[in-house]
Amino acid sequence: MRLSDELRYSILSYKIRDHYSNRKIAKKLGVHKTKVAKTIQRYEQTGSINDHQRFGREKKIHERDERLLCFKFLNGELKNVKLTVVWYYSTTGHTRLDWLVRNVLHRNNIVYKKKFMKPRL
Repeated sequence: MRLSDELRYSILSYKIRDHYSNRKIAKKLGVHKTKVAKTIQRYEQTGSINDHQRFGREKKIHERDERLLCFKFLNGELKNVKLTVVWYYSTTGHTRLDWLVRNVLHRNNIVYKKKFMKPRL
């Protein structure tokens, strides 16, 4: 659970101004004592009460594009995955990734027809 900024400021004010112990602050504010200790430790290390910046790989498709893709597919504007990929490539300019479109449709519980290959004789 993330502590609100208001609660973090009150933790620091109790610690710095009033010289309360971590246990006393936790009891007074109704949070766990490790949360109090971590908040104070973060403030001492960084000089800020804010969370550190999170890093990670960018998503291949933005949420807005994903919603639009699902909307068009459900409304019948895009008949199959190949047409959807071509439409996505033409509108966004991103690389043509069939698996990406299939994953988006699968993640949103949209059933699409796979191409059926007839067995060779």
